[in-house]
Amino acid sequence: MAPGMWIALLLWGQDYAELLKKGNDLLLRGEAAKALEVMRAGARETGDEVLRWRFRAMEASALISLGEREQAEEILTQVIAAGKQLGNQKVECNGWYGMGQLRRMEGEPEESIRMYQKCLQLKDGIGGRLNEAGIWNNIGIAYRTTGRLRAALDAYQKALRLYEAEKVNQGIAGMLNNIGNLYLKQGQVELAQQSFERGLAVGPATGLRGQLLSNLGRAQAMKENYAEARRLATQALQLREKSGDRNGVARTEVALGEMAGEMGRRREAIGHFERALAIFEETGNEADQPITRASLAQMQIGDDAARALLTAREAEQAAEAAQQPEALWKARNARGEALRALGRGAEAEAAFAEAVETVEELRRFSSGSEVERQSFFEDRLAPYRNAFAAAAERGDAPEALVRAERMKARVLGEVLEGSRARAQFSPEQRSEQKRLRAEISKWNQALQGEKNVERRKELAQRRRQAGLAYEAFRTRAYSAAREEEVMQARVGEVDARQAAGTGVILEYVVTRDKAWMLMGDRRGFEVVRLGVGTAELLRRAEAFREAVGNRDLAYVREAQALYRVLIGPAE
Repeated sequence: MAPGMWIALLLWGQDYAELLKKGNDLLLRGEAAKALEVMRAGARETGDEVLRWRFRAMEASALISLGEREQAEEILTQVIAAGKQLGNQKVECNGWYGMGQLRRMEGEPEESIRMYQKCLQLKDGIGGRLNEAGIWNNIGIAYRTTGRLRAALDAYQKALRLYEAEKVNQGIAGMLNNIGNLYLKQGQVELAQQSFERGLAVGPATGLRGQLLSNLGRAQAMKENYAEARRLATQALQLREKSGDRNGVARTEVALGEMAGEMGRRREAIGHFERALAIFEETGNEADQPITRASLAQMQIGDDAARALLTAREAEQAAEAAQQPEALWKARNARGEALRALGRGAEAEAAFAEAVETVEELRRFSSGSEVERQSFFEDRLAPYRNAFAAAAERGDAPEALVRAERMKARVLGEVLEGSRARAQFSPEQRSEQKRLRAEISKWNQALQGEKNVERRKELAQRRRQAGLAYEAFRTRAYSAAREEEVMQARVGEVDARQAAGTGVILEYVVTRDKAWMLMGDRRGFEVVRLGVGTAELLRRAEAFREAVGNRDLAYVREAQALYRVLIGPAE
């Protein structure tokens, strides 16, 4: 068919309102170029002025999807002006909604919320409860981006109520999925599980069933119910394979790999990660490859450290190219562990130091809510522990102590920032903090939507500058001083006890597979590896807690066993 011929056939005898719907359907299916043709043809051919401007608004949406943001903004400005001139709220609302989408894509979530709210104010222009639900969903996404989780939850719940009123199962399931993910992010696993289960109960007809099953599996994994988590993830995998969702299949393989790793099934995990990578490469999905390669490298260390080292380096290169610091620190940490397994201790320690620095940089770029920032280090302490272990293994007890205390100070520093220290802020400081976090969030979002390599480098540099500006603010306000205060308090306690000649100072550090004790007296520091590994230490501690809880006299035996492990080396 000649270029443009299909448009001519589509226009022949066409109801233009129906044509507008067809163009929107093309856009929803990801066929933005075709949608653009339809919208331009409709705007050109219709004699209805209101419909013409609605076509133009949808033309702008297609341009946003194609990355032509400046052109889209120019059209949307015209649409808003035309809506006001015509006195037609529907046209004006279309313009504000498009502006909201544009601002969100440009990494300006606060501004996008303002645009969506302008649309909501035009009651006659929203076009029914379904459209209003869609707007509230987008507002929720924008709030989630800025870390305002309570506001995001309120927006999602408003959307949910509207979808329930219209009995639209797809919308109901989607909102319950979003709400569940929000609860997971906050660590409220039971509430998340309830949301996902409600979403599944809506009915099998919704296309979100695979996502809901996979997310419910994540919730079960967080509760350490790995058998149930695997069962749910396997169901999700089968559904996604049936629907032809190749990237969905790959992401479920990743989830299964993570679960297998948690269960100690290393080779099974490797198989899942390798299958996921093969699909990501097949579909050209470069965004998911760095983190998957890093996870694969971590699993390969126990089987083939040399191969793991190659995989970690590939993950590192991919993460650097994609500007993904989360994947980058994991890849560097895996490289360090592979080098350590190969007996290359100095290189391993250097890799751990690079991983720590990457986490520190990621922290500077973090613009989330107070809850998110306080839990920032919850799953990012592995390189700190490995750096400690490297110093401990070469017998450098003073350096090991400093690294152990720095690790604790980092975690406590975030908690202090969100509580006691924040209370000391002036209104000007709170305003400055909000502005700096919004700036980081802006560049984070801009990076997510940008595919051009050179443009990504430019955006990454701007994000780095925003992160440094926020770090300078933190340093001035409280953070560095608080962390140093925490660390110096502990080191000062050691010095005081040494000077007094009283007792032995004990400090315990547990890494992934080893447990250590730091001792100090007048003669200096000593670092000792305990006679049990991490898993055995945790097992004994749990046995002691269980015996005490059950009023079982066996607690005496368990207490003695723990004493020999934890205190015995210091006697």
